[in-house]
Amino acid sequence: MIVRVRCVRCSHRFHQGESILGQTIPCPMCGQWLKVEAGPSLSGETTFARVSEASAPKPPPKPRPPSRSRHEEPAPWRNPGVWIGLVTVVALVVIFVAAIGRDPAPHTVPERASGPAVPTTEGAGGTASETVPGDTAPQEDSDQTTPPGTVEGEAKREESPQPEPEESATPPASKTPQSPTPQATPPQPAKPPQTTTESPGASPKASSAQALFKEASPAVVRIVVRDEDFKQIGLGSGFLVTRDGWVVTNHHVVAKARFATVVLPSQATLFVEGVLALNEEADLAVLKVNGRDLPYLKLSPKGKTFAVGTQVYAIGNPQGLSNTLSEGLISGVRPLPHGLTLLQTTAAISPGSSGGPLLDAGGDVVGVTSASLAGPDVQNLNFAVPADKVRQVLVKAGEGKPQPLASAGGRPLDRQASKDLQDVWTAMGDERWRDAVSIIQRLREKAPSNPLVWFMLGWLHLRLGNHDLALEAFREEVRLAPEEALGHFGLGMAYHDLKRYAESVAALQASVRMSPNFFPTRVYLGMALYSTGRFAESVAACKAAIRLRPDEALAYYYLGLDYVAMRDRTRAFQAYQTLSKLAPDLAADLRSSIDGR
Repeated sequence: MIVRVRCVRCSHRFHQGESILGQTIPCPMCGQWLKVEAGPSLSGETTFARVSEASAPKPPPKPRPPSRSRHEEPAPWRNPGVWIGLVTVVALVVIFVAAIGRDPAPHTVPERASGPAVPTTEGAGGTASETVPGDTAPQEDSDQTTPPGTVEGEAKREESPQPEPEESATPPASKTPQSPTPQATPPQPAKPPQTTTESPGASPKASSAQALFKEASPAVVRIVVRDEDFKQIGLGSGFLVTRDGWVVTNHHVVAKARFATVVLPSQATLFVEGVLALNEEADLAVLKVNGRDLPYLKLSPKGKTFAVGTQVYAIGNPQGLSNTLSEGLISGVRPLPHGLTLLQTTAAISPGSSGGPLLDAGGDVVGVTSASLAGPDVQNLNFAVPADKVRQVLVKAGEGKPQPLASAGGRPLDRQASKDLQDVWTAMGDERWRDAVSIIQRLREKAPSNPLVWFMLGWLHLRLGNHDLALEAFREEVRLAPEEALGHFGLGMAYHDLKRYAESVAALQASVRMSPNFFPTRVYLGMALYSTGRFAESVAACKAAIRLRPDEALAYYYLGLDYVAMRDRTRAFQAYQTLSKLAPDLAADLRSSIDGR
């Protein structure tokens, strides 16, 4: 018998054998201990368990070590004679070391009339150069680095023996103690350069970059954007700013997204639930992904400015190459006419890096890499949006309602499942639909409780014309996540293709109630209402879709058809004029309907 269990903490569903009844087991997703009791049974092979929270079972008591036997021989360290002998040996060693290290009798140095004699070293030209008593020999400049602190970041580099204190973005968790100022000492002869055990190429500067990358890179992600047919239309970078999955990126990366995924450095995949905020003027966007306890980056302090010459680092995914580090300087601060200020940097930014973080030496986000200028006469002109502008967009993200994407509801996938999903994308991109179905079926076996896997399987069956199989997959998705709008949206599409328009309308209306801002549902609802002859309601659905997505061509197409059916030729022609700029082929078909051809 199969026992189906749903975690009362994270709602994760899984199933096991009947041996778990009456037992306490952990949730495989969140780790919560659950008490499983027998529940209602749908058939002789499946039952739904009653689940309640339980505390972790107490571990069995550790066995007590056997007691020492009275006649057992005691340890040698318990013998006082051993300790007396050890102390004696240590005392003899100390006396011997002190005797051989005693300085010999000081030699008397003849004095000159001008003062005490000083040792000399040969200069470059072979002449003797004097060292004044009390001065130190000149030393080469070197960048001293301190590893980043456990909380806030790394300490500032020291460029001179007594540097001016610099203000850092965030105070380091710990500081390296400074050596006391050396007292005047008798002049010493110059010493030859000392060798180091570091490997060739290792330097304090390199160590600092390596430490920063190690700390910051886990929070930098690759964003893959797809259209309504799951074709890849964009690739960019982003970075997490909260533990529960807020991701900052560029507006142009996600502007036309219908479906989006986020790939972590571990190659695990998270699905984007929706867009929290967009700012086209500043080229910024905030996304919400389905994760928790995620690594994240901190913005530099509010109002802090960065002078030209400040060392910065960029992490991104140029051309899809995950977590690429480049370093440079802030080479300019460029105010724009409309009030936005951009940071110009020499840190390399390439296509695919857009949306990644620009970091200071302490690991705080200085800005969001946004654009670079390219051309035969252009070199290394890269720009980033400052962190203060990012902070304003984050405030807006916390005030509004998210605009959901079709990827909402997907559960996180591990590295191997992510690879399988990538194989699905590749097959779909090559229009190998049957191969894609085979791969997604294997993925379904690995993640049977992931609603998005069932949605993709249903969508693929729709492309192949397997409407009954598509309907079955969408029904399973609704069963797994009845509160998610995406499953009801899939049902609406399947019913529409089966010409069961009344059921399509009902499913799509349920999806709209759950997610009013998911514009594809509005478009399909308009289509289904048009097919049932409810033209006025279809007009309302199409207009709602256009308010959510002003460039949605299919909404204008059905809006025009509604007006043609309602014999409102003027408004139908207005819809045609807008549609002709978005989709000329659809516009030509609408014009034929307007003209009665």
